[in-house]
Amino acid sequence: MDIDPTKYKDFVLYLFKSLRELETELMAHRLSLESINVAHPELEVRPFFQKILNSPQLQERMKQKYDPIVEDIQQRLDLATLGQDLERLMKEWKPEGPVN
Repeated sequence: MDIDPTKYKDFVLYLFKSLRELETELMAHRLSLESINVAHPELEVRPFFQKILNSPQLQERMKQKYDPIVEDIQQRLDLATLGQDLERLMKEWKPEGPVN
């Protein structure tokens, strides 16, 4: 089966960019819920969620976590050894930080 390198690259980049967006949203939900439950259980969750989701601290944390991975994959996918490099990256990738 022939793999179109451009489509393959786009797919892998989309995958990791989507993962970043999902983890960002999950972390915001958890922080919102914890904050509301502790400080003001009578308040609605939505305003707190939006504030945390849009916080520069959370955005920067996700940027620091995922931008290097995305850049690394872009460089690896540009190489002639497309499949081998990506397979090695996935085997060797050791995510850091707490599980969300």
